Amino acid sequence: PSDGLLVCAIASEALPSATENELLTQIVQSFEPLQNGLPQIELIQWPPFPGAEGDQEAATDFVSTLLDARLKNGKISRLLIFGQNAAKWLLSEQLSVEQASSHAAMVGSVQAIVVPSFDEIFSQSLLKRDVWHAIKQWSPLADFDSGQA
Repeated sequence: PSDGLLVCAIASEALPSATENELLTQIVQSFEPLQNGLPQIELIQWPPFPGAEGDQEAATDFVSTLLDARLKNGKISRLLIFGQNAAKWLLSEQLSVEQASSHAAMVGSVQAIVVPSFDEIFSQSLLKRDVWHAIKQWSPLADFDSGQA
């Protein structure tokens, strides 16, 4: 949502729910102050247009190409990925999902971290504490109680 932080997740709906949006806003604010709420959310859909065809490999290549372009522009310094499924689609084979889970790992020159998905966080409330703990260690501005959100 910002030049320094890129947040990625697999969405079952087109836009995050109000609860997901509130949690995401609090997380992003732990990285940088938000003047006017979250920036516009960019959705990547597969297939990218009606009638397009392709298997999972084509979809992975499509998503990887878009992510690589964003990371190579030099403005992204941190990549926050919600959920192991999203990480499997986004992270290169050189970086296992387990390496990035709950602590920062490097993807090129970008620090990446994988936290549980929104569905997991909201269905298992104890995970929220773990997410806040991981983000607090990862973000220089994150100085808050783990009971938030």
